[in-house]
Amino acid sequence: MQFRMSSTKVNEYFALDSMKPQILQIESGKRIVNYMYMKTAAKPLVVFVHGAPGSSSAFIDFLKNGKLQKKARLLSVDRPGYGYSNFGKAETSLVEQARYLSEVIKKHSVISEKTILVGHSLGAPIIARLAMDFPNLVDGLIFVGGSIDPEQEKEEWYRPLV
Repeated sequence: MQFRMSSTKVNEYFALDSMKPQILQIESGKRIVNYMYMKTAAKPLVVFVHGAPGSSSAFIDFLKNGKLQKKARLLSVDRPGYGYSNFGKAETSLVEQARYLSEVIKKHSVISEKTILVGHSLGAPIIARLAMDFPNLVDGLIFVGGSIDPEQEKEEWYRPLV
């Protein structure tokens, strides 16, 4: 099972839209970090970070939302080991994941604007770690169904399969 959309599917999804995401990558060490970026004139920068399993396409409806596009530049990242960021070679360290994501943010943030991170599920502790390690890059955090304490997480029946 793969929870990712190919660039062809992404392009088909946005075929009738005037705004289309750029599908970009950066290299950091031995890792490639893939992400989708909606470059608009709007501020702030909003960065979406998916849970596990998942990919940047988990937030594709938000990237397509015209009202959001008018209010912010939108970026959705494939976490290391997911989507098209070295798929299947997961990075288990929250510190390292935060560091990889910081490289993407540095590339697209502007000093005079705010950067807001949105973390879903396991994306929540990653954005929390990023805010702790790189406080100068983060102006706000939004946790969506965040798994801040893995000890308290319910183990779904399908997790071992995924």
